[in-house]
Amino acid sequence: MLATPPPGALRLLLRSWRARTRPEDIGAVRGLRQSPEAGVTQEQVARRVGCTLRHYAAVEAGHALPGYTLVHRLVSLYQLDDRERLQLLDALISASRNETSARQAC
Repeated sequence: MLATPPPGALRLLLRSWRARTRPEDIGAVRGLRQSPEAGVTQEQVARRVGCTLRHYAAVEAGHALPGYTLVHRLVSLYQLDDRERLQLLDALISASRNETSARQAC
C-alpha cells in the first residue's frame, strides 16, 4: 500500500513534470526569453492539453481539480510511466478528499 501523499502533492507533481519537460519535447516553440534549461511554461502546457491558462494555473496551484479529460491529456503529454501514474492517482485522491473536507467545514 502506498503512503498518503503530503498536502499539495498534486501541485508538486505537476510542477516537477513541467520543469523536466522541454518545449521541444511537446512540439512547442521555445520562447525568446525562455532559457535553454527552462522547462515548459504553464501556457505551453495549457495549449497542448486544450484548456485555458487560467484553468491549468488553478489546477497546478491546487485551487481546482482537473477533470478526467485533462488528467488523461497530462498523462499523455508528460509520457508518465506506471509509477508516476500511481503517484498522480494518489495525489488526485488526496486533493479530492481535502476539497471535500473543506466544503464540509463551511
